[in-house]
Amino acid sequence: GGIAHDFNNILQGMLGYTQLAQRRLDDQHTAQPHLREVLKGGRRAAKMVQHILAFSRQQERDPRAIVLEPIVTEAEQLLRASLPTTISIESRIRPNSPPITADPTEIHQVLMNLATNAYHAMIDDGGLLVIALDWGTADQLAPNTGFAHDALVVVVEVSDTGCGMSDRVRERVFDPYFTTKEVGKGTGMGLAVVHGIVTHCGGRIVVESEEGAGTVFRIVFPVAESDSSDDAEADEDNDSSSSRPAAEPLGLRRGHRILLVDDRQSVVEMARLALEESGFAVETAPDGVGALALFRSDPARWDAVVTDQTMPGLTGSQLCREVLKHRPDIPVVLCTGYSEGMDARTARRIGAAAFLEKPISISRLRRTLSELLGE
Repeated sequence: GGIAHDFNNILQGMLGYTQLAQRRLDDQHTAQPHLREVLKGGRRAAKMVQHILAFSRQQERDPRAIVLEPIVTEAEQLLRASLPTTISIESRIRPNSPPITADPTEIHQVLMNLATNAYHAMIDDGGLLVIALDWGTADQLAPNTGFAHDALVVVVEVSDTGCGMSDRVRERVFDPYFTTKEVGKGTGMGLAVVHGIVTHCGGRIVVESEEGAGTVFRIVFPVAESDSSDDAEADEDNDSSSSRPAAEPLGLRRGHRILLVDDRQSVVEMARLALEESGFAVETAPDGVGALALFRSDPARWDAVVTDQTMPGLTGSQLCREVLKHRPDIPVVLCTGYSEGMDARTARRIGAAAFLEKPISISRLRRTLSELLGE
């Protein structure tokens, strides 16, 4: 978590200054394609950090209607970046799958656990890892799994061409602490966790394997009753396709005064430049203690506070509480690269108007403040 916090702050500066450079160059400038590649690489790095952090977060389950296609795609991208080239990866995704009810972080964990097991089965000789997504009726895709024949289901398969399993191993594969790995190479909890997550979602998991003939794990999920989905992870910033910002919302043209707080000088300077370019009047503070003193000197002076969470002396959440004691009406935007115990729900509970995870794109920061302050 600490490494992720530092890494996200580094990415924040890299991406932010790249976007500033884009906006100050003509659209046809020869540097624009190079800057777009920098942004593309930075965003991939940011997504990888988010995926890695998903494993370390001990958070409450958040089951909701989600579409599996973007989660499967993201897991595949992370695997391509982390597995050796001796393992070929192939995805077979049928688009427009209906939503299921699940926690997206847990589904990501399921996919990564199954893919990791597949990798271990092919670690010596290499092979092919296939991740497939399909949907249809149970009698077509998943007979004999306990679902009604005409029930609509979504099926995820993770298969490998590795060493396979004997009948004895296959029968015990979901038992907690059962493992065929050497001491120190595994706990035997991975597939037990997978089984628990799938069962909790109302799904079924079956395994097909023979020694020397590879393994297939097939997960069958019932379709969610509601066909809405909260998991559309649209790109939050389209500046990579054009260096010119869209028309400024009305709220950005009125000189709103922002108190910007971050202990990383490069981050706070980049954000200050971006906000001033958008018409805000910005004052900065290097830590929570200094920011609180500045705020207390004239609480009515500020229209919003944007603060980092992890800072020496006074954290962002502590600063938020103190600021709201003096001005309950002021919007506070809480930002973090990674903070144990801090998420969007917790931020709302302490009174923050918005919660942003670093690295934060310039357009997203501008849009957030526009929504909070604009008419």
